[in-house]
Amino acid sequence: MDIKKALLEEHSKYQTMKIVNYIGTSPSRFNHLMEILMGDDSLVVQRAAWVLTHCIEIQPELLQDKHYDLLIEALENPLHDAVKRNILRSIQFIEIPEEWQGYFYSKSATLAISSKEPVAVRVFALQVMFNIGKGIPELRNELWELLSDLKDHEKAGMRSRVKRLMQEIEKKY
Repeated sequence: MDIKKALLEEHSKYQTMKIVNYIGTSPSRFNHLMEILMGDDSLVVQRAAWVLTHCIEIQPELLQDKHYDLLIEALENPLHDAVKRNILRSIQFIEIPEEWQGYFYSKSATLAISSKEPVAVRVFALQVMFNIGKGIPELRNELWELLSDLKDHEKAGMRSRVKRLMQEIEKKY
C-alpha cells in the first residue's frame, strides 16, 4: 500500500483504519507514516495525524525515542490544528519517557490556557498534563490551580474535562 496515496483517496474512519491495519506492528511502515506527517501538504499531514493517533493507541510501542523530535517539530510548526489535536491525543495513551516530559508538559500548559486554540486541542493538552503530573506533587498542584481557573470560564467540552480531571486528582490524592 502506498500510504500517502491511500490518505488522499478518501477521508473516512474506514480508510484511516485500513491504513492503521496496514501499518500494523511494522516499525518501517510507521516510520514512513512519520515522514508523511512531517510533509508540507496540509491535507495529507492532517490525515496522517489521524492515522498516527490510532496507530499509537493500538500499538504504543511503535513510538520510539527517535520519533519524539518529529512530534515536537510538528507541534511547534503545525500545518493544521488537527496535527496538534492528534499528537496530543496520541501521547495521552503512552507513558512519555522522562527526557521528553518537560517539553510535553510545558507545551501542553501553553496550549491548554490559550483561548485561541480549539477546545479539543486544549482538552487533550490538559489530559497530557494530568498524565505527566500525576506522580509529581508540584505538577499536580500546578495543574489543580490551572483547572480551578478554567472550570467556570470555558465551553462545555472544556468544563467537562476540567471537572473530570479535578475529580481524578481529588480521588487519588
